[in-house]
Amino acid sequence: MKSDTRNKVESMIDVFKGLTHKEINNVVSLAKKQRIIKDSLEALFGVQIQTLKDRRCPKRITEILMQTQPRVVAKALKMRFKNDRIPFLPVIPCNYITVFSQMEMVLNENMAGYSSIYRSNTTPANPFSINLKIPEEPYYIFNIEDGTGTKSKCPNEDEIERQINKCDRVCLTGIEIIALAVHSDVLSKCRIIGMNSYCNEWGAAFPFLFVCGTKEPVLGYIYELNNCDERYGIPSRDRSVMV
Repeated sequence: MKSDTRNKVESMIDVFKGLTHKEINNVVSLAKKQRIIKDSLEALFGVQIQTLKDRRCPKRITEILMQTQPRVVAKALKMRFKNDRIPFLPVIPCNYITVFSQMEMVLNENMAGYSSIYRSNTTPANPFSINLKIPEEPYYIFNIEDGTGTKSKCPNEDEIERQINKCDRVCLTGIEIIALAVHSDVLSKCRIIGMNSYCNEWGAAFPFLFVCGTKEPVLGYIYELNNCDERYGIPSRDRSVMV
């Protein structure tokens, strides 16, 4: 063990060559902080994968996502996050798992969610029209604000989009709010609207998630954002995604 430590120290000597003691201390301090952050990001990645496994996500999908771990963590390491932001989230497109099956992964007090957006028994894999270009493969979104930051305001569609676009961010899609609800407790704080999607069967209706009176998470639809109150929030994320 001592020999191993000595070898590591010797390997660092050239790295610090030409630096003052103060500069060396600063480098070591920064390296420690980066190591701690990286460890926490890797742990978050592992927890999210385990959540999907626990909720019976097909193995082939978790294997696809696990392959992206080094790149997802490396990208997140270069970003700065406010305390209330989620660094990253995995998103599973509808062509891999239907919206209706993914809603069963959304839990509240161990009660599985369901969709109420269809008036008949027809259950297409993708009930959404999406305003963004998103990957067809499972992908990651970054720097997510869960919607609690907008819930105290009356959601005016144009004004909120202006504010979010000004920060070079975008609102979440319908499938992305489901991912958010799978991996966080956001539904205990507010109802969340996927403002970058429309429900196909209901025209210009936005999908949203809420907890109903029987405690189950529900995927519903809403037409007029101006009728929303402080219970509703509009989540957003960075524009870039990673496959």
